[in-house]
Amino acid sequence: MASKIEFLSKHRFCRELHQDEFSAFVNICTEYTFREGSVIAYQRDVADRAIFIKEGRLFVSSVDGRGIVRNSRSYFPGDCIGQGWLFADETHPATIRAGSDGSMIMITGERFRNFLQRYPTAIQRLQFDEEGANYASKSNLVDNTRVYTQSGLMEDELVEFWSQRTPYLLLLSAAPFAILALITFGSLLAMFLHNNFGSGNWSPFIMLPTLLGGLFLLLIVIFQILDWRNDYFLITNKHIVHREFSLRTLRIRTNKIPLDQVQSVEVDKPNFLSNLLNVGTARITTAAMAGTIYFNYIDNPRLVKETINRLTHQVVSLDDARAQETMRKAIERHFNIDPAYKPVRLDQRVQEQPRQVTLWERIQNGLKSRIEEDGVVNYRKHYLILLAETWRNLLFSIFLIMLMLFSLNYNFFTTYILFGSFVTLLLLVGVLVWRFEDWRNDTFQVSDLYVIDIDRQPFGFGESRKQAQISNIQNVNADRPSFWATIFNFGNVEIEVAGADANIVFENVVNPDQVQSDIFQRRERIQKTQRSRNAGRQRQEYTLLLDVYQQVKEQEQIPRRTGDFKELFAQYRNEQNQTESGTENF
Repeated sequence: MASKIEFLSKHRFCRELHQDEFSAFVNICTEYTFREGSVIAYQRDVADRAIFIKEGRLFVSSVDGRGIVRNSRSYFPGDCIGQGWLFADETHPATIRAGSDGSMIMITGERFRNFLQRYPTAIQRLQFDEEGANYASKSNLVDNTRVYTQSGLMEDELVEFWSQRTPYLLLLSAAPFAILALITFGSLLAMFLHNNFGSGNWSPFIMLPTLLGGLFLLLIVIFQILDWRNDYFLITNKHIVHREFSLRTLRIRTNKIPLDQVQSVEVDKPNFLSNLLNVGTARITTAAMAGTIYFNYIDNPRLVKETINRLTHQVVSLDDARAQETMRKAIERHFNIDPAYKPVRLDQRVQEQPRQVTLWERIQNGLKSRIEEDGVVNYRKHYLILLAETWRNLLFSIFLIMLMLFSLNYNFFTTYILFGSFVTLLLLVGVLVWRFEDWRNDTFQVSDLYVIDIDRQPFGFGESRKQAQISNIQNVNADRPSFWATIFNFGNVEIEVAGADANIVFENVVNPDQVQSDIFQRRERIQKTQRSRNAGRQRQEYTLLLDVYQQVKEQEQIPRRTGDFKELFAQYRNEQNQTESGTENF
């Protein structure tokens, strides 16, 4: 019998991994044994892990609403089930049953995604099947160079729809300038040819303005292309994202709303031309304070509605699957039913080599504006904000130091200059310390329960605090409001809270998209906890009800609610026979 390490080292999926990657991959895999007839997973349960068959056979079958088997298939050693579920949770499309005794290796999606966070390049050496490759293509864990990954997508977030505004809009705005640029450069070429091969003699005072005019028109065309290219609309299995980039002000605003906030989707094609070109607007009404999100001037806007409807149905199905799985586990636990599969007692683990932290990485960690401690993420304002508030004082302090050094070489008024400069320098240093402490004390926190905006005065002179429960958050907007904010990647994060008098704003934080993603991750974690807590209460009620029902049934105290079909049918046949006998006698 091959060990887990030997099996994985030869498996097509992971055999190309480097040694350190393979060691970490082995440690996220768990080996289980199963008996013939055991149900490994039920249809419509939560699918959140991949199964690698090591020994034995698994039989997969799905049934429709009338209980008729529609699809069935057998899996043998070396086969894998559910590689796509490593990237996002879904529902089992079929029941998985053991066709014989055997063993399998399971990898949960959460552990797999954590593995890819630690070893991002390992994804290039994993060999996915067709289904797994399809899911991987939607994940930013595979290719983080795509433009929409700037929206701070979560690790289990899959991109189901991505669109820019229609190229017809770009053509409409840029075509006139492009035509004028072509005419201008054509005229310039005609002047050049006429000067060199004809008898004309065009003055540079005419050719130079023509050249500058053509370059200016060309810059306008390039400007229009860049401005069009950096705006996009995004739908994932968790959120709806609208990213707007203004090239005139270099401002980037990312509006992200959870999918469960969507109330309705309407498609509008206002005229004959838009129907002819299949261009229009998708209007998404939400429960958040943001109100309505517009996906305007996009190709095939009906696809937005179809995608959102499909994902909304998927969310409902996943919630039902969690409830179904919770109730089943509660019944199995209450009645002490043996589990369908058991972990191998001596499950092999590999000693991982600790990664050496370089000196530069230590310096970077010390300068981080995002620090996570004990489950609480602390953010500070960007260093550029501190520099903007102190650069004048710094320059004046440097000037005073140079003046003091210079005055030491002369005897005239040296004492007065030194004393005055020293006193002024002390005052400036005090101001610098005050401003630094004021910058350092202003922190923003995201915990497992709250988002907190803390504004402290230096040295304990005062403090104001605003906080809101993460569970009440409806929407989070990330905004880089200026040229410098876009260049240095900092901005404001506006948090819309249900029932609050005012929104909470994290001002001038580094990488606002990351802050936005952190908040949504905590929000989803709280929702899972609440679902689990509610399911726990329901589980106790259901198991108690079933237990009482089983006791009463065993005592045969429950009367029949419907007639016995066999007795009714026999009575019916007797009546028919009697009727037939009476007819014959007559």
